[in-house]
Amino acid sequence: MKRILLSLISLLCIASTYAISLNGREYTIDTLSMYPVGPGTTFYELRMQRIDAVSRLDCWLLAVDTRDPYVSIEQVLGTGKINGTERPSAMANRSTTANKIFFAGSNGDFFLTKDDQIGATSEYNEVGMPAGTTIANGEYALTPDGAGGGRRAGGVDADGKGVTSYTHNISMKVVLADNTTLNINHANYSRRENELVLYNFHNGATTFTNAYGNEVQIQLLEGEKWNTTGIMKAKVTKVENGVGSMSLDKNHAVLSGHGTMAEAISGLKVGDEITLDFEMRLDNEIVNVAQMIGGDHYSAMILEDGVIAQKGYWDELHPRTAFGQSAEGDTLIFCVVDGRGKSIGCNTQDLGSIIQHYGAYKAVNWDGGGSSCMYIRHFGQVNDGSDGKERAVGNAMFAVATLPEVDNEITMLRAYSSTLNLPKYGVHAPKILGYNKYDVLLEPDVQGVELLCDPKVGYVNEDGAFVCLGNGVITLQKGEAKGQVQVRLVENVAIGMRLDTVIVYDKSNYPVEVESTVGKNVIGIQPSALEWSVKDEAIAMVDENGILNGVSNGITEIYGSLNGQIDTLVVKVMIPDSNPLYFDDFVKDYDSRWSMKASNNAWNAEMQEIGGK
Repeated sequence: MKRILLSLISLLCIASTYAISLNGREYTIDTLSMYPVGPGTTFYELRMQRIDAVSRLDCWLLAVDTRDPYVSIEQVLGTGKINGTERPSAMANRSTTANKIFFAGSNGDFFLTKDDQIGATSEYNEVGMPAGTTIANGEYALTPDGAGGGRRAGGVDADGKGVTSYTHNISMKVVLADNTTLNINHANYSRRENELVLYNFHNGATTFTNAYGNEVQIQLLEGEKWNTTGIMKAKVTKVENGVGSMSLDKNHAVLSGHGTMAEAISGLKVGDEITLDFEMRLDNEIVNVAQMIGGDHYSAMILEDGVIAQKGYWDELHPRTAFGQSAEGDTLIFCVVDGRGKSIGCNTQDLGSIIQHYGAYKAVNWDGGGSSCMYIRHFGQVNDGSDGKERAVGNAMFAVATLPEVDNEITMLRAYSSTLNLPKYGVHAPKILGYNKYDVLLEPDVQGVELLCDPKVGYVNEDGAFVCLGNGVITLQKGEAKGQVQVRLVENVAIGMRLDTVIVYDKSNYPVEVESTVGKNVIGIQPSALEWSVKDEAIAMVDENGILNGVSNGITEIYGSLNGQIDTLVVKVMIPDSNPLYFDDFVKDYDSRWSMKASNNAWNAEMQEIGGK
């Protein structure tokens, strides 16, 4: 169920190289790979090279069509609770089941890196706590001071559509059986003087409160479910006064009161029914949000209604992570830009330009730096990451495949790039991805795939690689599984030998390596397509397939020509005094061990047996 926006993005990326302007600086964009990674979800690996400088940006994107019936979006907390850090790949692996697969996503909110102990008991450690409002599966997982409303936020609503906001405000009330209405100050945040706090299992094993308050365990009535906006009916299942740290589980929540609020709930008894009245406003619009992650607290969104922030943005160059949505909210864009290495990083204004270029209408900035991570199942962290390894973070957002059945049968085949841009006689052995009927990636490197095409398009050489002759289609086939790859012939491309000089002897059978460059991709050229000649055949010879051998000691040149282009390879022939020994001949004898002794003349190396196993 691909939609217009994703189709336009795909068409844009068919050309290997195109351009983008970032704050007046022109970059070419090379699409290194583009392929589906799950239902309704396409992955892009991009390299952006500044035209007037050596600097570059390495970018990774996910475009998720939320209208695909088998894809949804879920936020995951590090270690499964609001205080803890975990690598995004570990979050995805921990959350995945046989038919619910967390297949792609990115890191999320900024998080506490030291324990501030804001009114919490000594057993409670706040390291890893997200900085902003956090919502998981329709439940408030965290509403910090100010309800997190001072931070940007992104996620999806109860219908699965993308939502992003400049501000958000939360109202949580509980109506007791006698119609007394009480305001709930926070969800899963430290209970302070005269506050009423809602706790659920996202907080951990207990409420981690002290004994100076009253706590009431509640359970939703049958047929009710948690929402961030709406009316929910619940009943009291347990009451503890002056104890603290009431236990939490997935089936219950706890209302915990201190001071005046402890007194207000002190009359509740087991079996009493209460009403929860919640409301969430995103930029003053009431929304029932299902998943949410907080963002930065700067004065502007990086992209608001198609307009890139012109002020109030982070101007430093760093690794970045962004989350965006299309105008209708039915396409979500995850974007990660590497920095602090070969990729220089970007400011949040450029981040807004990049994510807009790939279809976003609104976008927010999430945690960056060493936290920036794009995760793809089977590959783990696909960006380089400035830490040199994947960082444990407070939370992450994922695209999730929920399937009606367990399906591990490969029925579709695709290449890492849907279009191959090749010169004539260019050689390419496509790496093949295998998918089930729900578009879930099962195998990142399918072996034994047959390549079929019209002879006018090309042929398969003796090594099993495709040799390009013209425009067309390659059919991929293995058993009942099939797929296609488009081939686009790139004209007027220069060719040349990979090396300037080689050293050979009379039995080397060295295949001369010929290559060409298309965009930033180096493509091998089929050597048999060239016409070969030697300056001095008394020293070396080369056959019609480009296989080179020495004849006698000396130096000469060989020439390869194709379509009027000629390149030269200098050949130095050094024939050893005695026949060379091949290591492969010895390792076949697995009952013996061998060592090699050689002087500085490597041609006169000797093999010596030093004993059996």
